[in-house]
Amino acid sequence: LFRFWFVQHLMAGGLSGEMSGRVSYSFTISQLDALAAGAAIPILNLQRHVRKTGRWVAGMACLLLVAGVLNYLALRQQGLTISVTSLGLSGGMVNNLQHVWSYSLVNLLFLFVILHLTTVRYRGIFTAPVFVRIGKIAFGMYVLHMAVLIAFNWLNAKYLHSVALSFAMGFGATFLLADLSYRHFERRFLAMKDSWIGEPRHV
Repeated sequence: LFRFWFVQHLMAGGLSGEMSGRVSYSFTISQLDALAAGAAIPILNLQRHVRKTGRWVAGMACLLLVAGVLNYLALRQQGLTISVTSLGLSGGMVNNLQHVWSYSLVNLLFLFVILHLTTVRYRGIFTAPVFVRIGKIAFGMYVLHMAVLIAFNWLNAKYLHSVALSFAMGFGATFLLADLSYRHFERRFLAMKDSWIGEPRHV
């Protein structure tokens, strides 16, 4: 609902639909349902209450695919084209109120993916130390990446003149800053959660 109101407010102020969608997509408050989806797993103890998680993943994936196909066909009828690889859900678009429902469906899908991987004792590639570390600092990377990328886009235009080098340096800087944030700031607050949520159940 916030995304719907926010885009309507921006468009009423004279911003184009395309730009309003991009601003909404980049605005952290617009993505609170993504953060809430991840937080719901320990807070609501979903690992204990949700059964047959694989079926939930399959069901949400099918729902997202059907919604994407229908949205893709609707956009084609409106004379608009988006890449097939987007699965019919192009980030930042406001046509068909996509900015309202598509992000929430994606968030729900990955809620069940995470829930499934943590309940079936997953031991695949994502248990590798580098991926575990990225998982721990993912929130910091999300919060910081936009500012870092803007800075490195400026550096690329002025000095580097290499998209690949700019991206590599930007990713490294984002990783480093997020790691520092996790070590010296976020970890203190994460330690506090166990006092009122309870100790996490190891799987």
